[in-house]
Amino acid sequence: MGYTHTATSYSSSSTPSSGSVGLRSIEGSIQHVDLNLLRNHSDLFDTMFTLPSPGDHRQVNSNHRTTVIDVFEKDKTLKSTLGLLTGASIHWSSIEEVYPILELVDKWDCHHLMRRIRDHLSTSRIPREQSLRFFALAKYLGWTEEARTTSKYTLSVDFQAPEHAAILAQIPTKDAQALIDLRRRRSSAFRKLLDSPTRFTGGNSSLYFCDTCCVAHPQDNLWLNFKKALSAELARMPCGAKIVALTEGAGSWRESDACWAARCPTLGCEAMRFDRRATLLQIRHCVEQLPCFIE
Repeated sequence: MGYTHTATSYSSSSTPSSGSVGLRSIEGSIQHVDLNLLRNHSDLFDTMFTLPSPGDHRQVNSNHRTTVIDVFEKDKTLKSTLGLLTGASIHWSSIEEVYPILELVDKWDCHHLMRRIRDHLSTSRIPREQSLRFFALAKYLGWTEEARTTSKYTLSVDFQAPEHAAILAQIPTKDAQALIDLRRRRSSAFRKLLDSPTRFTGGNSSLYFCDTCCVAHPQDNLWLNFKKALSAELARMPCGAKIVALTEGAGSWRESDACWAARCPTLGCEAMRFDRRATLLQIRHCVEQLPCFIE
């Protein structure tokens, strides 16, 4: 993570100036910051320098008569946060870089900076690339809309994988259950759509009727097996990416190939049992109609 200052930004420094306050990290280094800057951006510091606080951690530097406050933060976190307060650009590639800064911004009650970070994260790649972690963070901070939007991206996450199961276990039960319920709702809705006799007449009716020879035949298990394979794949990967790929002609499944190869059993007819293009299009429509967000 890095930050850059514009030409008009006020930069914190290691040397005091008139009207500045020193913030001391746990490593002992002191960052001198304009007092008005802190008060304008932080409700905590505004209150601290408005009301008498005999129990705080302020000291006076005898050499420069500068107030020094122990903030109990690491150098990197303190410098990065102060940089953001003065308008530095945000360059985060992972959510792990954000955690300590968000904690400090929340502790200092920097509402404007929190809003800026929230807007940046919401439009970055992080919700897509680290969806489960971002969902947990959004829920913790009360970012309701961001959590709801990110729930869609969690559909691509394998909850059984150890690295993801560990994160899921740390999310409050109610919130984790909402993600699990979304997957269950998708699976249930998908099965109902696949069982529709109006969407898939050739496979879901009690008899197979051939439009070419006008003869009805008992159903076999070809469509049933294909439906089971589709339902199992959605349960394995709730986003439905592999199913969508199949409808777009990428790859083939044993169960689908059996349907496309099936012919009418009437002697001399041998018409195709399933319209491949129409069937795949209907399957794609089924996936597109599934719920994508937590309730």
